[in-house]
Amino acid sequence: VNTRRHEDRIRSSGQPGIRSTIEMGGQDFHFSKGITGVDGMIHQTLVANGRLYAVTMDGEIHCLGTPTGTAKIHQPNPNRSPSVGKNVLVADILNATQFRQGYGLVLGMSEKWLGLVKNSSARLVGIGLPDTVNALRKKLNESGFTAEKVGLLTGNPIDLGLPRYFANLIVADVTSGITWTQESLTEVYVSLRPYGGSLCVPGPTPYRAAFRAAVKASKLLGARLSEGKGFTL
Repeated sequence: VNTRRHEDRIRSSGQPGIRSTIEMGGQDFHFSKGITGVDGMIHQTLVANGRLYAVTMDGEIHCLGTPTGTAKIHQPNPNRSPSVGKNVLVADILNATQFRQGYGLVLGMSEKWLGLVKNSSARLVGIGLPDTVNALRKKLNESGFTAEKVGLLTGNPIDLGLPRYFANLIVADVTSGITWTQESLTEVYVSLRPYGGSLCVPGPTPYRAAFRAAVKASKLLGARLSEGKGFTL
């Protein structure tokens, strides 16, 4: 039912209860009244394959029908984390940026960068070479780690069309293949969260020098450069 003000009063249209009604066997069934065996308020239902599927407001999914086997219940384990050894460079970057929440973006992903989110609520998006990403995916899957914490992509980070302003921390590793120019810097910088986001460039001196030159030439509003041990912010 849609309710909205039109001209002088509130007007309604549609059939009351239609959203919580499903047709089964030629009869209308009102699931807003509840279903035996399903706890909680039902958000939506679906009839398919001779079964009734119900989704509750709490996110539970129920499948009702003739039993065909023994139910297997998977218990959540939100505290699992990948086994990642401590890396001095990663630790120094975390200390310099105080990255503890939000999203991190790694261009030139490798296993050591998993340490950026190991002990915090932050999430990580990593872009790397196909072989590296596939190996990491296999390791994360075997440890029960999900894409909710770490998402992995392959491809040229400049060409992927990443969202604007989403990353609290961007790490552009030398293995990303980025050649620093004003244009490439703009493509990376646009994904950085304003007012406190950090763009970190670890790597050899020439790679970091090219990054600094691009920053100075671009004259980015509010940006400032600083140096760490083995990386430029």
